[in-house]
Order: sequence, then C-alpha cells, then structure tokens
Amino acid sequence: MHAAVAAELALTQNALQSRNPKSYGAWHHRKWMLTLCCTGTAPGVEKHLTKLGTAASPAAVPTSEATVATAGQSSEFTECIPHLNSAASPSGELELCGQFLKLDERNFHCWKYRRFVVQVGNVPLESELAYTDELIQRNFSNYSAWHYRASLLERMGAPTVLRIQTGAHAKRRFLNRTHSLTYVQSSIY
Repeated sequence: MHAAVAAELALTQNALQSRNPKSYGAWHHRKWMLTLCCTGTAPGVEKHLTKLGTAASPAAVPTSEATVATAGQSSEFTECIPHLNSAASPSGELELCGQFLKLDERNFHCWKYRRFVVQVGNVPLESELAYTDELIQRNFSNYSAWHYRASLLERMGAPTVLRIQTGAHAKRRFLNRTHSLTYVQSSIY
C-alpha cells in the first residue's frame, strides 16, 4: 500500500507543480488519498470496490469533511505516518502547501487543503496563527491569510472576535488588539 499511496501523492504533486496548481481535481484526489490511507476508507471506495467485484470493507465510509475530521481527531492521521514513511506527514503536507502559497497566495484550493491537513493532522492552531502572521508581514494585502487568521482566532475562541449586527445580516469583524492593530499601523506609516 505504501508504494501505491506514495505514487499517487507524487502524481498529484507533479500535476500541481507542472500543470496547474489550482486544479481542484488534483487537490481533491490528494485529500482523498490521505483520507483513505489514514482512516482505511474514503468516500466512494465501497462503490468502486463493488464495481471491481471485490468485497467492500465493512468500515463505514465517511460522507463529509466533518466525519473525516472526527476520525482525524482520534489521531488516525498521525498513526498512518510511520506506515507511509512520512510520505503524508502533516508537516510535509503543510510545507507543500506553503510552496504553492508562495506562488499564489490566493490559491483557495490550497488553502482548503491546508485547513483539512491542520484539522485531521491535529496541527496546533498557534503554529498556524504564526504562519499567517508571517504571510501578512510578507504581504499586508494578503486577504486570504487575513481570512484564515480570522477563522483561526475564532476557532481558538479568542476573546478578540467581535460580532456586529448590521441590518438583516450579521457581519463578523475580527480584531486582535495586539497583532492586527500593529499590522495596520505599520502599513500606514
């Protein structure tokens, strides 16, 4: 299984690097492979095995990101790493995402995949917050990093999240008094 997974991960990495770093199909397949190797099943596996005439795994097939994330919280993602010789380590996957985000900081497929890896890989949110700080310092107008940072602060239960009711729709505004204000002040002056 290790060789097959490593080959699939190499294939998707090559497709993203040499063809199209914004290819939804390549990012989705990479996510699917990680889900498969770490939980033993993935959406569609049972159907595919049935078509091949192979007995399907009795394991329940996750049907949503929430199910996969719940499975990842039991550290199945981390446990699959020795089996794959770090071909799919959270740190390696985050490093790969970092490379693609250097090329295009607005690659939302890459951002979505990064959030998936952080969630199922039990990556500390504090390290992701530091990563967004680094990206924002590099380019203050990186709205994707600002958005991710805001969602991290919210997930961390930061008391600096303000919710403002405006008209018929609720709008969220985020303010981190120490970091965000410092960024704004330094960019203005």
